[in-house]
Amino acid sequence: MSRYLILIGNSEYDDSYYPRLDFVRNDMNELGRFLTEYGEFEGVFSFQNCKYDNIKKFITIYKENLKPEDDLFFYFSGHGEIDKRTNKLHLVCRDTEYRFLGATSIDSDTLYNFLNYNKAKSKVVILDCCHSGAIIDSKSGVSGNISTKDFDQAQQQFLGNAKGTFMITSSKRTQQSYKSVDKSIFTECILNGLKDDDTVHTESNTIRLTRLWEYIVDKIDTNKQTPLIYNQSEGNIYISKAPLKLVENQKEIKRSMVKDMVRNAINELTKGNNSIIFAPKDISNIILEENPDYNKSNTVPEIARDCVNLSTRRYYSGDKQDLYYRVEKAKYRLYDKSKDGIWDSEGNQIINIIEKSVLIKINKSYYEGMNEDEIYKATKGNWKLSIERAEKAEYVF
Repeated sequence: MSRYLILIGNSEYDDSYYPRLDFVRNDMNELGRFLTEYGEFEGVFSFQNCKYDNIKKFITIYKENLKPEDDLFFYFSGHGEIDKRTNKLHLVCRDTEYRFLGATSIDSDTLYNFLNYNKAKSKVVILDCCHSGAIIDSKSGVSGNISTKDFDQAQQQFLGNAKGTFMITSSKRTQQSYKSVDKSIFTECILNGLKDDDTVHTESNTIRLTRLWEYIVDKIDTNKQTPLIYNQSEGNIYISKAPLKLVENQKEIKRSMVKDMVRNAINELTKGNNSIIFAPKDISNIILEENPDYNKSNTVPEIARDCVNLSTRRYYSGDKQDLYYRVEKAKYRLYDKSKDGIWDSEGNQIINIIEKSVLIKINKSYYEGMNEDEIYKATKGNWKLSIERAEKAEYVF
């Protein structure tokens, strides 16, 4: 399986009818940088301010190179124009001439043929331009605002054979697509979504298309422009790996949720009574009643993290608290400091010695069977007290 990324963006135009779109350069650069780093694409093709013939030739020829196991990601940013004679959407190229729109721009039929007659198993198409929603109904020749039923029929007519296609447009047929400060509103929303914790698929640490779409719908101001979606794909299409920062954030969020669930379940069972003994399976069963998808393997590590007399505490990251005490294997109760003593962060008991004692460090000179004089000579460099004071000690360790 191979993954291919095609980015097309036009910010400069030869025909004075089309104003410059300086923000398109930022759209292309930032989205391209992110997807190149995290998208695991074997081939990346970027066209900035390219002429019609070059783009038309590329997408016409390239569709023949795609194999059934391949993934394709196609992105366009720039001007979109509706041909008033045919009602079809055209993607404007650098040398597009408004008077000869049909002969100098990428029309919906070209894109239709590209999607329907390449063999890639999944095809993601994102169009960020004015009137981009018209790409769906262009094949039917419908104009203006159409009903949901007509729109559904138009989708089937336009992409009925394009299995595995997931298309998102930045606006409806009748709407413009706007810019923010230095990027388009739509592409900026995509970029924010790619870098947001909410879009990360926690089990695989990847970003999937349906979550990104949900993010876009939630964040974008639909009063200005309304993104549209067409989904003829199976499953949740993979976009990219999640950046490490997002993965770590998700892990921390998940760990915090597990911690709360375990604590709440233990509190529900014991009600603060430190004489009640519980097993991890008891806690897991309580959690599963309200959270059927809970992973039972999380319970033991979470208890061990805060169990004062387990040396394995040091293997579990995060803040540790003195909450539980292990009575025996797989049996715990709430920690009682007055009864259970004081323990360090690694599960070692801290013994408070009040008797007169001396601690002696035995070095490598020690051997079994040494007499008192030999032990004294071997260890005298480590004595912390004079011999007179040491003689007053009741215990020597």
